[in-house]
Amino acid sequence: MTASVEQQAPAEKKRVVALVVVMVGIVALLSTPILVVAVGRSSSAAFGDNEQLGVNRVGAATLDIELGKETAVMEISDLAPGGQVLGELDVLNAGTLPLRYELTAEHDGDLLADALRWDVWVAEVCSSSLRATGVDVLAADVAIDELDLGFRSLGVATSERICLRSTLPATTGNTHQGRVLDLTFVASAEHDLAAEQEGATP
Repeated sequence: MTASVEQQAPAEKKRVVALVVVMVGIVALLSTPILVVAVGRSSSAAFGDNEQLGVNRVGAATLDIELGKETAVMEISDLAPGGQVLGELDVLNAGTLPLRYELTAEHDGDLLADALRWDVWVAEVCSSSLRATGVDVLAADVAIDELDLGFRSLGVATSERICLRSTLPATTGNTHQGRVLDLTFVASAEHDLAAEQEGATP
């Protein structure tokens, strides 16, 4: 499923919103023809002349963040104390501009939101442990409302895999039995101007 929004001014923050397991692409493309005319005149004669300098075209770049088609659904069903569920989220920069994005979570306020503990890391394979070589740990043993991954940068045509693991602690009490948590992960992106300027520096 693909959603689109209007292009915003360059100084404004460009955002895209996507649900986990739903690929969302946002493309803002502007193509504006501009006509440049050269005019020549003489101050001592009534004759005039003009010459047309073709059709000039200016196109805006695109800011496009996508969630991978193979992103896994996190099925948290019948989770018992001590149980875990693992999900993954592939984030791709499919636009023509470097971007930086943040991943946040929204939920319905169920009691499970406070009980579940989350680990989030970046790895090529999400079955790896937090202590595996090459793993970039973003959060460890935090509640969903404490999840603060900050901004992450992605160059043009690059991607990364975010691994998410949710654990229901073994000490979870009976008040959480039968509870259901509706949870949405949101990826919000904006143009990484600093990275672009740094790349343009000779």
